[in-house]
Amino acid sequence: TEAEALAIYKTNYWDKIRGDEIKSQLIANFTADMKSSGGGVWNLQRALNSLGANLVDDGALGNLTLGALNSMLDAGKECQINNAFRTQQILYYQGLSNQHQNWYTSLDADYPQLIC
Repeated sequence: TEAEALAIYKTNYWDKIRGDEIKSQLIANFTADMKSSGGGVWNLQRALNSLGANLVDDGALGNLTLGALNSMLDAGKECQINNAFRTQQILYYQGLSNQHQNWYTSLDADYPQLIC
């Protein structure tokens, strides 16, 4: 059922990326979606590092990653985080398959490049 699917998504993705603790709904949704489709937290960590953080890209959204993310969000960098995260996801998709055009289309529809 839809309720069961939502409960599974919440447990397996939202809770694992600590979605309720991320200070941006956009970035929380983006991170949860990418965790479910691949790349996820690793690419978020790489994006944050490209913006000046110094995180180990271990794929775990722990206290250091959450702190760096929320600090950047507090500094008004949601747009830059979104765009850097997109860039990392695109690089990830390029490394997976020659079928990545479908993933780009989905990424563009759900999490478009923002004008900062």
